[in-house]
Amino acid sequence: MMRLLALVALIPGAAWAEKWRVLAGDEIATALTDQSLIYDGATQVFYVSGRMLYEAGQDSWDCYGMAAKDQAVQFIGSDGSFPDGIYAATG
Repeated sequence: MMRLLALVALIPGAAWAEKWRVLAGDEIATALTDQSLIYDGATQVFYVSGRMLYEAGQDSWDCYGMAAKDQAVQFIGSDGSFPDGIYAATG
């Protein structure tokens, strides 16, 4: 799972940097392990085992950088896209 989350893009704009914090290494594992994320039209589950399930009606094979802000994460695509996800309520 962590291999898929390699940093692949630099993020322009000071305004973005003030709000989102780029994550790396263990921070990514901490942010995602045993978590579920909700996107517009998709869900993603990161299991303790390292497996991941992405449900959006189509496969997604890309490497992503990652940033975090409050209860949200942002995946930084090699195409410049920035899909945001929020943590799903647990319990």
